[in-house]
Amino acid sequence: MRNYRSVVGLALIALGVTSLAGGVWGAQPKPPVVVSIKTSDGRGADALVDTWNLDANLGAAPAAGVKQLNGGRKLYLRFDLASVKDPIKGAVLDLPVVSGSKGYLTYNVFGVIDGDADNWTEGTGGAAAAAPAAPAKGKGKGKSTAATPTAAPPAASVSGTAAPAKPADGITAATAPAVDTKSGGGKYDPDKKTGGGVDNSKTVFLGTFCVNNENYSLSKRKASIYFGAQELVDFLGKDTNKLVTLIITRVEADRGSWTDFGTKEGGNPAILKVSSEPMPFPAQPVPPGTPAKPAATGTPAAATATATN
Repeated sequence: MRNYRSVVGLALIALGVTSLAGGVWGAQPKPPVVVSIKTSDGRGADALVDTWNLDANLGAAPAAGVKQLNGGRKLYLRFDLASVKDPIKGAVLDLPVVSGSKGYLTYNVFGVIDGDADNWTEGTGGAAAAAPAAPAKGKGKGKSTAATPTAAPPAASVSGTAAPAKPADGITAATAPAVDTKSGGGKYDPDKKTGGGVDNSKTVFLGTFCVNNENYSLSKRKASIYFGAQELVDFLGKDTNKLVTLIITRVEADRGSWTDFGTKEGGNPAILKVSSEPMPFPAQPVPPGTPAKPAATGTPAAATATATN
């Protein structure tokens, strides 16, 4: 009997050690891999295009003032995904804000369908020179820090006559991929799959975000706008060439309001954060008085603005 008990005891001890080994020293869940990609990394790029100045290249602008007025200014962002090795299951777009007018402003986010459209050149200017913007009117306070295209001065020629202005050396509204030169922006219609200031046959609508600058909080401190949606995750997951282009356009047409997003030339590049596991989507701020719409299960709201010191 004593030997029997000893054998059973040893078996239980062995079972316990085996269980402990499996729980402590066995294979552990792989932690999520989060990769932060800036527009200044690899083949990344950022550039503003202006449909009121079709031939102007604003690739060297220190800030990108996206608005819908006399046409529209649209922000193109390209991210190099070469450093991403795992399947993308989570994603958040971090857009620095360097200036802006008072109020709640809404913006569209589109993804450009894969292909040669990702091979646009940022450029350093041409066909129009970059000059400081005039002070904003209406609700705006101060002035936009983004470049405003103006006619470039003619270069002198050996014959004494004016030479043509320098041609643009990069992306313009006339050459930008998937651009709609006849629309400055506007609201996207999900039923008709039209609108928003882009060529809807060459883009995927990813969602909207709201910039809350009601108390000029974004103009007084360093801030970022965070956008996340399942549509963004799905779009990135379908990438085939390790390059993705996003387009930011303005929803409202308002003469006196704007948001200046950071650019890599100004030391404030946009950042795309991707993860091998799902990431929580940021909450969406809404203007006062807007009826709250509860998000569907598993579909968090699209974006938020968070100020940081």
